[in-house]
Amino acid sequence: MTDFEMISVTFEMINTLWAIFGIYVSIVFAFLVVSYLAASQLASRLVAIVITLYTLVALWSFWGLNRSAATLSSALAEIQRAVAEGRSSLAWYPGVSIPELMLTIIPLLVTAIAVIAYVGSIAFFFHQRRATSSG
Repeated sequence: MTDFEMISVTFEMINTLWAIFGIYVSIVFAFLVVSYLAASQLASRLVAIVITLYTLVALWSFWGLNRSAATLSSALAEIQRAVAEGRSSLAWYPGVSIPELMLTIIPLLVTAIAVIAYVGSIAFFFHQRRATSSG
């Protein structure tokens, strides 16, 4: 790969990751608002449908975030290899100085953040459901 291609892939993956993450955060906040406003008013069957749909969207988001972060980590690792082997002049690029361990952790960390947001939002939904129905 040329330097341009390596940088281009890296920035495309950063943009993709932020786009998916932004969409996911919007969905989580929409779910939190629905939880606050309507959780106690939903019938049991509707709760099952809402939770199922939200879970499916969350699973899709987890997959997209993980794969985008893994691709970003791979692109950064390739840049690091190319610089180390003298095939690239991208030594100036900050991604070159990211430790190898962090490149492994990044996809896991991004996915963990999304999963924690999911678990927290589900807990909030049922907390609101219980809190508003009991008084």
